[in-house]
Amino acid sequence: KRRYDSIMAAHPKTFDTLIIGAGLLGSSTAYHLARMGAKNIAVVDADLAGLLSSSELNAGGARATWDQDINVQLARESIRFLAENPEITGYRPCGYLWMWDPSKWDSALHRVKFLKQKHGIDVDVLSVKALQEKTPFIDKTEDLAGATFSPLDGLFNPNLLKNYLRDEARKLGVEFLEGHRVKAVALPKADHVELTCELIPPKNESELKDFYESDPAVPQKASGQTQTLTGKFLVNAAGPWAARMAKLIGYESPVFPVRRQVSIFDVRGLRVAS
Repeated sequence: KRRYDSIMAAHPKTFDTLIIGAGLLGSSTAYHLARMGAKNIAVVDADLAGLLSSSELNAGGARATWDQDINVQLARESIRFLAENPEITGYRPCGYLWMWDPSKWDSALHRVKFLKQKHGIDVDVLSVKALQEKTPFIDKTEDLAGATFSPLDGLFNPNLLKNYLRDEARKLGVEFLEGHRVKAVALPKADHVELTCELIPPKNESELKDFYESDPAVPQKASGQTQTLTGKFLVNAAGPWAARMAKLIGYESPVFPVRRQVSIFDVRGLRVAS
C-alpha cells in the first residue's frame, strides 16, 4: 500500500486537461484530444480495470438506430471505425433486431423513415411472418406487431477497443491515473479547476460500489493519501456515475446506472451426456 501511494504521488499535479472516467468514452476523448494536438492530459479513475464500468459490463452492441441526429451521426462514425478495424475492435456486422408491440409500432416505422430519409440508413421492416422466417427460434410472437432489422449494426469487443485507445493515448503522452477517487471539485477561477482525490487502490466490487453510490454531499473521513490535481479543462466521462461527479462539479446530470440487458432462455429437449 505504501509503495502504491508513493508511485501515485509521483505523478505531476498540474495538467491542461483532466478527464474523469477511463472507460471507452474517457479513453477515446483522451486519445482524440491528444491526436488533435492537445498536451498534458490526465485521465482519472478509481479503477482502471473497470469492475463497475459500462465499458466492461455491456454486451458490445453498436447500433446507428437512434432517434436523435447527433446520436445517429456519432454511432455511424463509430461503426465505420469498428468495421474498418476488426483486428483492434473485434467487430462483427451481425445486424440489430428490434421487436415491437402494437403500442410502439408507429414510432418504430417513424424511426425507419427518419433514418432512411435524413441519414441514408436502410432498416428492414419485418412483418411477424417475415420475423418467424428470418429467426424461427423466436416462437413467442403473439404480442408483436412486427420487427425492424438494421444490417449496418453489429457487435464488438469493448475491452479490446478500450485498451487500444488507452495504448494509443499513452503513446501521445496521456497519463492514466489509477486509484484516484475524486472526493471534491473546486473552481477557484474561471479557467482553473481543482480535483481532490484519495489514492486508494481498488479493493473489490462491493467496496467500489459503496464508494460510487455514496452521496458526494456527505463529508466522509479520508481513508487514504490525498492529492490535488489542477487543470484548465475538465471532462466528465464517468458514464453511469457521471451524476455523482456532476454534483461535485456543481450541476445536475440525469444519468444513473441501470441493468439494461436480461436474456431468458428456455432450452427444450436438451440432452446431457452422462
